[in-house]
Amino acid sequence: MPTVYSPPVSTYVALATTTASGGETSVTFSSIPATYRDLIMVWGGSASGTVAVFVRFNSDTGSNYHFVYANGDGSSATSGAGTTTYISQNFLTASQNTMIMQIMDYSATDKHKTVLTRWGVADNSLQMAAERWASTSAINQISCTLQSGTITAGSTFSLYGIEA
Repeated sequence: MPTVYSPPVSTYVALATTTASGGETSVTFSSIPATYRDLIMVWGGSASGTVAVFVRFNSDTGSNYHFVYANGDGSSATSGAGTTTYISQNFLTASQNTMIMQIMDYSATDKHKTVLTRWGVADNSLQMAAERWASTSAINQISCTLQSGTITAGSTFSLYGIEA
């Protein structure tokens, strides 16, 4: 017999979903409540051309984002690390893309924020990254801005809160 937890453990709560009408260059989730343990952001869709998506928390444009990544396409692999002014996801292409970003302890004010990201392009690659936002501020806004190009109509961006 399965174990039943009361209250449920790690329940996803839908906070917001945006479906692109086409031509958008950014998506922002704002006024994020500080009532969950973690956040999960899920993107699905495509864009005009191959573009990087720059993710920033609370409009922070400082060099406070640190990352390590690995990428593979079935015939070659790359990896790297660095510090930048955003979390960069080389995510959206003309092909179908899926990305899941988990932001742990996003509302904690006593530690930096840890982010795990997994994304793939249906016809050519898979990438994963571990990132850190070097701030003790609670995250109340997430902005996703394309480096160039536009989001294709029907692409979705969803944000979920994970209950403790």
